Amino acid sequence: MPLFSVHTLGFPEIRRDDRLCPLPLRKGVALLVYLAEATGAVGREVLATMLWPEGREEVVRARLRRLLHRLQLTLGDDVLSIDRSTVRWSSAVSLQLDSQLFEQACDRSEFEWACRHYSG
Repeated sequence: MPLFSVHTLGFPEIRRDDRLCPLPLRKGVALLVYLAEATGAVGREVLATMLWPEGREEVVRARLRRLLHRLQLTLGDDVLSIDRSTVRWSSAVSLQLDSQLFEQACDRSEFEWACRHYSG
């Protein structure tokens, strides 16, 4: 099972098995971070509106389809679970989110650990 690390503290980046994923698409990174924070399926219309708030519905749906296709080409077909109405991180991957790790460490009063791992 591949491990994906989503870094949101500091400069956002996506890593697969500790290797930086080359994602030149800012909206692609934004989409992946949003999905990681959501921890579940998100409606395609929500994503399209978030990424292209000014566009016409048919145009933003087409843009979202193209973006999802490009992400699948870059990351692999098994990384995202996509259906006609929703998108989410696939259950076939292990997902680690730095902001959640930071919050969990703070909740356990492990402030030194949290500060060492805060990259922002």
